[in-house]
Amino acid sequence: MQSDSPYRSLAPLRWILRIGLAVQCAGHAYWLALGGMSPLMSLFWGQRDTGGLALSETTALGIEAGFAWFFAAAALIVLVRPWRGVLLAIAGCQLLLVTAMWRTGQGFALDLSAIPVGSWSPGVAWVASLLPFAAHLARVALPLVLLLVERSLPGGLSRMAEWTARVAIACTFAAHGLEAVQHNFEFINMLIVSSRHSMSEGMATRLLTAIGAIDLLVALLVVSRRIHSVAWYMAFWGLVTALARISLLGWSGGWFHAASRAAHFVLPLMLAFWWNLDRSARRTVE
Repeated sequence: MQSDSPYRSLAPLRWILRIGLAVQCAGHAYWLALGGMSPLMSLFWGQRDTGGLALSETTALGIEAGFAWFFAAAALIVLVRPWRGVLLAIAGCQLLLVTAMWRTGQGFALDLSAIPVGSWSPGVAWVASLLPFAAHLARVALPLVLLLVERSLPGGLSRMAEWTARVAIACTFAAHGLEAVQHNFEFINMLIVSSRHSMSEGMATRLLTAIGAIDLLVALLVVSRRIHSVAWYMAFWGLVTALARISLLGWSGGWFHAASRAAHFVLPLMLAFWWNLDRSARRTVE
């Protein structure tokens, strides 16, 4: 691919990722600045028997504030010039947040009682406990995808950038699909509140089962084939589910939770944009 080819219009792809990552960082910065509400606080201040490090409250709050300032600065930096070190640091911080959730037992716990695993039960339970990593993989991957895109442009998008995005968003949708089919109460509550309480709990449960099945299906499709409609659907649904936090918690209590989920719609949006552009470019060459 040459830089004077139809791929000259790849600049929007770069900005889709930059703006999405800046929004995600801004959401994390505000969330951590509130103090005492994040998994980091649970990790650093929590007791050792619950997965914490048992640091003093003052120290834990100071560390949390430091991460908040980092994310605030990173939100500006990625818009101006996304340096490699900053992008890697963002990915590392995101991974630390997920690790904190995992160590302190936060996140949805899958029900494995219906699975006849016999002596494999401990191993299966441990794998199931890794669900937060899958659910948040898109957030960890977003800065890495931006780094790979910045290094591969203007000649086109590298296969590594594309596949990192595909695998990450597939894992996130699959994890949320599993939560949905097992009727995560938070999801049920969001459906009821978003319908202004016109939906019964039974109806919300049935709808959630269907939503979870669709999430699992598109997660499989996005890594098996380049289907543009699947990427567009994932971008749409990722945005809807992010904004649902505002519907549930109000603007002041929910905007930063929505912003921190920017990767859920930015990564599939990037894939949809790239696949459409790549198809057009190939037709032009032919």
